[in-house]
Amino acid sequence: MTKLDQQIVEIHNSSHKRYGSPRIKAELNENGQYVSLKMVANIMRRKSLKSIVRKR
Repeated sequence: MTKLDQQIVEIHNSSHKRYGSPRIKAELNENGQYVSLKMVANIMRRKSLKSIVRKR
């Protein structure tokens, strides 16, 4: 598992599995880790991470 993979899993878990790839990408960019949305989405898919979608 790479450092980026670990960061994505950590952010996903700390958000109580509510953050999807756009929010995780924004969080990484704020921390100075510039990655594409496609890369975050691919890593999430590979790790079987899915966000919980709340009904309105």
